[in-house]
Amino acid sequence: MARRNSLLFAMVATVLFALCYCSTVIARTLHGIDDEVASAHFMHFKKQHGKSFGEEAAEGHRFNAFKENMQTAVYLNAQNPHAHYDVSGKFAALTPQEFAKQYLNPDYYTRQLKAHKERAHVYEGVRGGLSAVDWREKGAVTEVKDQGLCGSCWAFSAIGNIEGQWALSGNTLVSLSEQMLVSCDTVDMGCNGGLMDQAWAWIIKNHSGAVYTEVSYPYTSGDGSTASCLSTGKVGARISGQVSLPQDEDAIEAWLEKNGPIAIAVDATTWQLYFGGVVSNCFAYQLNHGVLLVGYNNSAKPPYWIVKNSWGTSWGEHGYIRLAKGSNQCMMKDYAMSATVGGTTTSRAPTTTEAPKPSETVLMQKKCLLNGCSRLCTSTTYPTGVCLRRRGGGSVMVTCQEEEVVELIFRSSSCSGNSQETRMPLNQCMPSYMGYFQNICASSVGAVSTSDPISDLSKPLLLGQPGVPSATHEGIIQH
Repeated sequence: MARRNSLLFAMVATVLFALCYCSTVIARTLHGIDDEVASAHFMHFKKQHGKSFGEEAAEGHRFNAFKENMQTAVYLNAQNPHAHYDVSGKFAALTPQEFAKQYLNPDYYTRQLKAHKERAHVYEGVRGGLSAVDWREKGAVTEVKDQGLCGSCWAFSAIGNIEGQWALSGNTLVSLSEQMLVSCDTVDMGCNGGLMDQAWAWIIKNHSGAVYTEVSYPYTSGDGSTASCLSTGKVGARISGQVSLPQDEDAIEAWLEKNGPIAIAVDATTWQLYFGGVVSNCFAYQLNHGVLLVGYNNSAKPPYWIVKNSWGTSWGEHGYIRLAKGSNQCMMKDYAMSATVGGTTTSRAPTTTEAPKPSETVLMQKKCLLNGCSRLCTSTTYPTGVCLRRRGGGSVMVTCQEEEVVELIFRSSSCSGNSQETRMPLNQCMPSYMGYFQNICASSVGAVSTSDPISDLSKPLLLGQPGVPSATHEGIIQH
């Protein structure tokens, strides 16, 4: 009887773990966020995003959610040394439950996982040959879009894949219509969820493989409503079939290198507060979001995947997120697939990206939650005197002087032409939008500098106070 009770207890404990896992990740944060500090950040958040929550009860609910998210960001930063989470994004005043309800759809992907694995094509012994691939640089990826309050991630993933496959089959890259799928696809559920492979099957069976252009059939479901189906759009691309990929990152890499962007499903539960960097601890439990895999970099430390999202350019790295390779972060390998255009789609492989040459001095910028810049900190190290690619376009160069650091931002990609200069003191703890930061120059011996496209350095939040230099308004809220 004792053994039976022990077994029963173990089974119940396992079930409870599965049910509570997601909530535990969000709740398991470092406590002690001061109300005054949280309130100051909350006021700035509302001003930045033009938010007004009306009645006192609604305001209080949003503030509590915001403060909880500040705690969650601290925890996620501690668990992800190469990524940055904070409350500057547009989702920071949503509870995890509200965020999941509006933007995540777990039921569809969970039901289809087994069927996907059974029909997956096997690419035995196939491995990628290039150290880095980025299909954005080869004209196979359109601009980042925004699904809004509609649960249509599946449509954006499916259409983004078709856009890339069509362009890499010798056609002009054209932005295609997600609204055609949201309004007309009778297999999927519009703003209530769907699947990429089901969408392609519907296009082939019911629309002769044709997809309308976005210009002729623009997206209107950002408010959460699904408009009536129209049949008057202009055909911008055609697909002929689809392929399911094995649950293997090496095989996915090889296919992406040869054929272009891939539609994948992920667990995006912890993406709510993602701001930048490489995610190495995603806390994935179940698939709930469709996105587009557009590249990878094996030379970076750590190696990473490049993923295009559909939450607008204000989220993440201008609408993108990077996931560490080799550990199935966010379950990215579990549901990978692609539409096909007239059979296989091939193109000349992209070139690799060279890392910057090492310099004798590096700049380390510490970002801390508390004043004093000694606790709850993360840091990023930049080589100095080297031209670095700037996230969002252009280039940047930082140099260390005796008492200050100088940042030069160029429109060009080669650190040439006109530039914008910002000077900040060294070794001073200064307030920024998300806590505090400190600039430290040190010897490059033993330091590991980033070779990835970088964001602008953190700037002081309160301009004009003693010890804080002048800076452009644009730089105040950049990280």
